[in-house]
Amino acid sequence: MDTLVRPPAPPATDVGSSPRRGRWLLLVFVVLVFVALTVGSLWVSNVEPLGRGSTGLGPASVHVSEPSPPPTVTSRFVDALGVSGIVLRIPVSTGMRFTYEVTIRNDGSVPVQIVDVGSGDEVGQVTRHVVGFQPDHPGGELDNVQPFRPFTMSPGEEAGLVMEVRVADDRCATEDGTGTSWFWEPVTFRVFGFPMPERHQDVETGTEIELVGQGPGC
Repeated sequence: MDTLVRPPAPPATDVGSSPRRGRWLLLVFVVLVFVALTVGSLWVSNVEPLGRGSTGLGPASVHVSEPSPPPTVTSRFVDALGVSGIVLRIPVSTGMRFTYEVTIRNDGSVPVQIVDVGSGDEVGQVTRHVVGFQPDHPGGELDNVQPFRPFTMSPGEEAGLVMEVRVADDRCATEDGTGTSWFWEPVTFRVFGFPMPERHQDVETGTEIELVGQGPGC
């Protein structure tokens, strides 16, 4: 007499466990991405990668377009109290326009995109904004200046900037004995060049611009 043998039944499975496990994995992934983006945003918001370049450019880098003849620009080297650099002393008159040159360096570990430099559209008696640049500057005088456009600086790379200054047509701005000076440039940049919130940093350049009034006053 033959005996009927049935194959063993497959083990029972929980039909609902696989979808639940998938949802948990997705939730964990979303949380990890959120944490990574939060940490990255905090790091980017606090990074200040820009510093002074290796070249300080003297009076020869100052070019006056108005008035004519241009005033005499003098310079002196300062090294005191842990600060060193060049001071360019420039006599100014109403409506004066001139350019000067500085260099900056990407001292950070990531690329940055330089978006703008200067006081922008700010209204004032003296304004300045970038008009030209030389990327990947090797040092020395700027000899390959291009009209300014946003550009990227790799880690360790230097760039030359040409800044234009405009003095208001206001005798109060150039009264004899008055003056203003600065030794940094306000730079707007993006880390990695990504279209994320722009960063702003006042970058010390090692070149102080000192404007001295020589007019009759108000």
